[in-house]
Amino acid sequence: MSPSVYIIGIAGGTASGKTTFADNLLNTLSAYRPALISLDSYYHNQDHLTPDERINTNYDHPNAFDLDLLIQNLNQLKSGLPTEVPIYNFSTHTRAKNTQSIAPTNLIIVEGILTLHYWEIREALNWKIFISASDQVRLNRRINRDRIERNRSEDEVLRQWQETVVPMHQQYCEATKIFANHIVSGETLDLYQNKEDNEIIVQAIKNFAEKIPKIDLN
Repeated sequence: MSPSVYIIGIAGGTASGKTTFADNLLNTLSAYRPALISLDSYYHNQDHLTPDERINTNYDHPNAFDLDLLIQNLNQLKSGLPTEVPIYNFSTHTRAKNTQSIAPTNLIIVEGILTLHYWEIREALNWKIFISASDQVRLNRRINRDRIERNRSEDEVLRQWQETVVPMHQQYCEATKIFANHIVSGETLDLYQNKEDNEIIVQAIKNFAEKIPKIDLN
């Protein structure tokens, strides 16, 4: 019999504050040994493409992600089995040869721009969260992040923003807000601003955790 697993999905536009909120949940719920799975890890490996082709790929479209592998990894964790999550290099748009090992746990957080887009993921989620932030806030954060962490120029970030990020956000991401159990403001990354939202979600998880058998993690 498969162990009981509680899965939280966190969606929202690029640079809306998803990772910050997910990290806050991880810290708050550390006693439950939560596992974090990022949709960003599941970008298709682009090592068969030239550098120019990689740059011009639409990374905000649902087809950019390896959904089959993500579902496989989630099913393994739900069955109480360890799994191997790919490691993606945003500077080269390729996967590393090594993977990240994730041990089975009763609590999993899945975070990414299109977490609520795929019905295969939605039906596995116990709680759905959407982080909402204005386009200007997200763009400013995206420029700062991509210049520092992903070795990209501001012109490159702006080109991608205009050509794919905004239209794909409107078509595929923003529309999934209707599936959320809870909408959290990502306008500020000050975690204290999200204290009430965090407490609501944490209490829902604790109520669930009291009713389930624990996985033997020793």
